[in-house]
Amino acid sequence: MLERYQRDYERDRPGLVSDSLGLIWAARRGLSETELLHLLRPADLPQLPLATWSPLRAALEEGMMDRGGILNFAHDFLRSSVEVTFVPNENRRDELRLQLADEFEQQPISARSCDELPWLLHQTKQNDRLFACLLDVDRFLEIIARDKEELRRYWVDMGEERTMGGPYLASFEEWSKRSALEDSRISHAASELGNFLMEANLCKEAEPLCHRALAIDELKFGPNHPQVALDLNYLAVLLERTHRLAEQEPLLRRALEIDERSLGASHPAVARDLDNLACLLQDTNRLAQAEQLYRRALVIREQRLGPSHYDVGTCLNNIADLLKNMGRLEEAEQLMRRALAIAERSCGPDHPQTSTALNNLAVLLDGANRLAEAEPLMRRALAIADRSCGPNHPIVATRLNNLASIVQGTSRQSEAEPLMLRALGIYNRIQKETGHAEPIAATCRRNLRNLRFGRIAGTCLLSVVGIIFAGGIIWLLWRIFH
Repeated sequence: MLERYQRDYERDRPGLVSDSLGLIWAARRGLSETELLHLLRPADLPQLPLATWSPLRAALEEGMMDRGGILNFAHDFLRSSVEVTFVPNENRRDELRLQLADEFEQQPISARSCDELPWLLHQTKQNDRLFACLLDVDRFLEIIARDKEELRRYWVDMGEERTMGGPYLASFEEWSKRSALEDSRISHAASELGNFLMEANLCKEAEPLCHRALAIDELKFGPNHPQVALDLNYLAVLLERTHRLAEQEPLLRRALEIDERSLGASHPAVARDLDNLACLLQDTNRLAQAEQLYRRALVIREQRLGPSHYDVGTCLNNIADLLKNMGRLEEAEQLMRRALAIAERSCGPDHPQTSTALNNLAVLLDGANRLAEAEPLMRRALAIADRSCGPNHPIVATRLNNLASIVQGTSRQSEAEPLMLRALGIYNRIQKETGHAEPIAATCRRNLRNLRFGRIAGTCLLSVVGIIFAGGIIWLLWRIFH
């Protein structure tokens, strides 16, 4: 069929069939007719004449589909045939994708171009161009609005997830100086970028962005606006991650007061405020107060968002963790299993939220000495965190430490020690980068010392037993021969 198309439709434009179908194959989502005509244009024209393209387009009608103006293959067999015939090797694949990348790089920044361009650069391993693409603040905002986890994975795959903070901050400072930008655009970018860097544990670079967003929004909207409450929440979470809990609490209480007064007591934003404040109360051992706030947040989210919403799963995880710490393990396990089911259904099996739910359930099972159930859950949680956050994120270190505890509980000390050493290496590197010691690092060091002490003590005990046994044999022989 493809050969017939080449015979019938390549008289006026040689390569029309192979080039057009190859480019559609190489794109992430397919191509619009406008994009395709521009890519196929002769050197002396702005686009391929419709008279040249239309006969082939009509012949392809049954094999193509149009979704929102984007042409793509309607059947997998046609896609496979195009790949075999027109994209026979990696060189041709990369050639087509780089042609597309050049095209989308020249287009105005839009949701469309920011969906295709970074993907094409990633597929062709053009890391320098991908680095520059992701640092562009306008492109960053388009990408993060669509898929924050994809953005994070690009940085992880480049191995730059621990070093992107400084370049992002410098890029934002340069971008924000443009005279045509409105304050609301700058505030939005500062908030989104600050939150993204904070989640990557790049808090030093995130903090000035959070303060910038808060300052702009207080000036623009006044001190009691819901947008200010959102900024306060972001800043408070950053303070929690840098272990400045005394500074965190007044921000959270102010945010809750603003949202209750502005939006009403049952608004989802109030549930967010309650959840964050409850986390602080739990961290400062005010458990009864924390449970009240968590449960109030859960009621709001279930009523306003439905029982299977992502945010309901987050709330369930938080309540379950609190109940575990209060020794109410049966209640905690039920909530954790429900949270895990919600995360897998709403986010997917490889999402960071799923990793959190798996980790929490595995820790509970470890504490209940159900190690055979706990280990596969924790290994899966670690694998997800490794892929989504990068190998040097504190979440990965926590998963490693938890897995080491489970493995050690099954008397496999030789497997537990390298897990502890890797976790401790991550914590030490983070402390060196940020100046903040992770509290769990002390637990990790203590576990490692205990493991090594136990191994030494076991070796000494065996030596003593060996000496006693040998002495007994010697005494028995002396009695026999005397």
